[in-house]
Amino acid sequence: MQKRIERRSQRSWSIVDYAPSDGPFDFPNSTPITVTPSGVSGNITLTASKALFAAGHVKALWRVTHNGQTAAKTMGAVGDNTDNLNEGNIRVVGVGSGDRTINVKIVGAFTGSLTLQKSIAEPTSWSDVKDYTAPTSDNYVSVGDNSIIYYRVYATALTAGTPVVTITYDNSIQDGIARITGFTSATVVDAEVIRTFGRATASNNWAEGAWSDDAGFPGSVTFHDGRLVWGWLDTLYMSVSDAYDSFNELTVGDAAPIIRSVATGGFEGIYSLLSLQRLVALTGGQEVSIRSSSFDEPLTPTKFTARASSNRGSANIQAVQIDGHGIFVQRNLKRLFAVINDAAAGDYSSVDLTRLCPEIAAAGVVEMAVQRLPDTRLWVVLENGLCAVLIYEPADDTIAWVNVQTTAGDLIKSVAVLPGEEEDEVHFVVRRVINGVVRQYHEKMALLSEVRGAAVSKNMDCHKVISQASSTTIGGLSHLIGREVVVWAAGVPLVTADAPKTVTGAGTITGLSEFVTDAVVGLIYTGQFQSAKLAYGLPGTALTQRKRVVELSMLMADVGLRGVKVGRNFTRLRGVPIKDPANGQPLGDFTHVVADYDFDETAFRGEWGTDKRLCFEIKAPFPATFMGAVMGLASNDHSLAPQKEEDE
Repeated sequence: MQKRIERRSQRSWSIVDYAPSDGPFDFPNSTPITVTPSGVSGNITLTASKALFAAGHVKALWRVTHNGQTAAKTMGAVGDNTDNLNEGNIRVVGVGSGDRTINVKIVGAFTGSLTLQKSIAEPTSWSDVKDYTAPTSDNYVSVGDNSIIYYRVYATALTAGTPVVTITYDNSIQDGIARITGFTSATVVDAEVIRTFGRATASNNWAEGAWSDDAGFPGSVTFHDGRLVWGWLDTLYMSVSDAYDSFNELTVGDAAPIIRSVATGGFEGIYSLLSLQRLVALTGGQEVSIRSSSFDEPLTPTKFTARASSNRGSANIQAVQIDGHGIFVQRNLKRLFAVINDAAAGDYSSVDLTRLCPEIAAAGVVEMAVQRLPDTRLWVVLENGLCAVLIYEPADDTIAWVNVQTTAGDLIKSVAVLPGEEEDEVHFVVRRVINGVVRQYHEKMALLSEVRGAAVSKNMDCHKVISQASSTTIGGLSHLIGREVVVWAAGVPLVTADAPKTVTGAGTITGLSEFVTDAVVGLIYTGQFQSAKLAYGLPGTALTQRKRVVELSMLMADVGLRGVKVGRNFTRLRGVPIKDPANGQPLGDFTHVVADYDFDETAFRGEWGTDKRLCFEIKAPFPATFMGAVMGLASNDHSLAPQKEEDE
């Protein structure tokens, strides 16, 4: 069964069943099987003439339709009425006394007054018709041929007794609804009446609720045009307008529920729903745009058109929305597409976001989450435990992919994003092996302001911020027993990846070179960047020429220089020139963080070849923000002075 999260107070939440009481229902029965309710209200049993029910029907709705209407209510206090028993009013239509006679039956002694009331056209404005002060069985003829009048009995005064009031009317039909509460056998179930049954007799005019443990439940949901929309198989279930728990088929007009098929061929189910300018249903075979008309008015039961706008096919992974765009995973789990409004086509179209980097999601996508602050990033968890990140700014034509991975041997399993003030919070579930045992950790990504090399700098994975009495031992690290860690303390790297500490079985690291009060301790994180193939900076194109990088200048910010290495590949790296930012003079052992790193070009030992690249590496606990690089290229194909290439 679907669930709903309800907020009780600022820090109090509940997870409850989402259980509409008036639908939706499957197609009406077309077999000879009948269903008999044991009563018209309260707790009853439903009995089928042949095997019909299953254990999975518990909590499911069941609708049984009878000729004639019945409303029954035990009156116990002033204000009780047959109408407040779940639409228990009687709807009278027709011509003459034969069509317009209702019976009011009152059983049980009482002291007070029970009043028959009517409301014309709609059951909203009630006026008194007749008073009853004693038990009776009264046939009342409704005046007004061809008019629709609703009737109920209302307790206007009641000082003693609990009379049982029953109103019956034969010239109509009544849909009774019950929720199954217990399974006895394939022919008998217990049920609680939600809407009064017309008769306690057998009827073959019944319908099973559309959702149950036996039939299944929808797998996609969204809000659109003031309705709660569920997608299941080839059907959309849209609630009554502004009534998210209601699928009442008795609702009339544009606000009525919408239950429609979106089958357009080549179809495997509705996997995601997106509320863009139009409602978009992502199916296993097509992306279906749903609209009312070319003017895009709100959808109504009579204004509903479903057309396939593309046929990429979606995987069964929740799609996400970024402004007016939707992003979904293709059915092979290896490519991501954006659903965008194509003005030329007058509808939506699909654009491949991985077309320039098709291998980025080759391992297969598991799930996605969107971060909007400080900029737009799409976090995509992959089957191999990596997380691909899409930096996406359509206004700037920015589509850039970055791979994020945690410590070797550990796997990212899930991602979620929560709104934040300075930045959105990015949360991960990470599978780590700790002391030989597989653990699942909930970890939160540090903010950008927390990784710039200040007194507290969180540039490690699975880190913990420590505050303790001054000591050369740090405790409280039982979550990292047996793992190598690095330490940042008092604004400097105290333990680096070159000589990490191993957490003991007691959850401590010992033998620190300095006494520590406040520190950050975590796993070693390695960040790497490899440039694209160098294609510019020489006459013609340098793409296939033999060339080498002879000079390099880097632009960096908030950088711990001892942690940065650069080279022509990741096996041959060297440190960057460590200079005093004030005068440019070399420093012997610079452990602090430089706010800006911007110096003249220095020699670079590049190799000759047609595919030579530039590689950067940074290791925790050092911070670094790479902003750009300027390279001088030389080619033995041209007797020219070295040219410069910019890579930002």
